[in-house]
Amino acid sequence: MTYKLKSLRVLVIDDNAPIRLLVRSLLLDLGFGHVHAEPDAQHGWDCYMKDRPDIILVDWRMDKQDGIEFTRRVRQDKISHNPAVPIIIMTGFTNKQRVFDARDAGVTEFLIKPFTVQTLSDRLTHIIEKPRDFVLAPAYTGPDRRRRKDEVAPTEKKRKADKLADKALGNAGPQKSKKYIDLRGGTDNKTKK
Repeated sequence: MTYKLKSLRVLVIDDNAPIRLLVRSLLLDLGFGHVHAEPDAQHGWDCYMKDRPDIILVDWRMDKQDGIEFTRRVRQDKISHNPAVPIIIMTGFTNKQRVFDARDAGVTEFLIKPFTVQTLSDRLTHIIEKPRDFVLAPAYTGPDRRRRKDEVAPTEKKRKADKLADKALGNAGPQKSKKYIDLRGGTDNKTKK
């Protein structure tokens, strides 16, 4: 499928200049029209607040503030203009606990280093084609941490409840919602734009 990416704004944050410039170049080659690259989380935050990117790619391991702390700030800071912006974390860390830490911080997708152009393209395509519901709760703000049936092969499911729910739904799987899930005590759900 071909996408019209020229109008989308992407922010890349990585303290390693060659990686930052490489990712920026790859995104421009993929057709994104506006790609900003910043050397650290503070410059990234300033760019996020000023330019309002549609997608953020951030390195996990950076000095002063890492990618997980940056993600938490985007998701939870009261002045953050779009806590639902998709965030892809770039990392060489793949152990289970690190994955859980990033998921719990509100990361949308992982891009494992070293990566290929195809892997980068796959993560971006996943964000565009299969956006997840966004959860606003006192203890968590970020994309729904549960994967839908069409995102995870049945053999990879970890929870019995998922299998039972699929069976009860006649294997139809959960229906995709177009609303935020707001668990902060409010009664209004906001429709995604």
